[in-house]
Amino acid sequence: SLLSILREIERSLGRDEEERSGPRTIDLDILFYDQLIINEPDLVVPHPRMHQRRFVLMPLSELDPLFVHPILHRTSSQLLAEVGKQPEVRLLFPQPSTRYGSRQACSPPPGS
Repeated sequence: SLLSILREIERSLGRDEEERSGPRTIDLDILFYDQLIINEPDLVVPHPRMHQRRFVLMPLSELDPLFVHPILHRTSSQLLAEVGKQPEVRLLFPQPSTRYGSRQACSPPPGS
């Protein structure tokens, strides 16, 4: 399944499965899947908090401003307008990582 593939990717990149609500190496979520509504113990689609997260809605609105949330029946642009300006979303650029020699890290653009 798509969920098991995402979990395997997380594990391969060093995700600690015990750490659920704190800093993580990587966190892959299924935000939506067409207009499907799934409510299972291990998977809820659309993501139950995607409409509250500017860092989700901003790129979604850029990709598809007319995407309609299957439960809330509002477009991604409408949801973005409702969530307001905080927290700020900034574009990050890959930089050489000092923590993981072969991996890239992200940081704000120089001078920001």
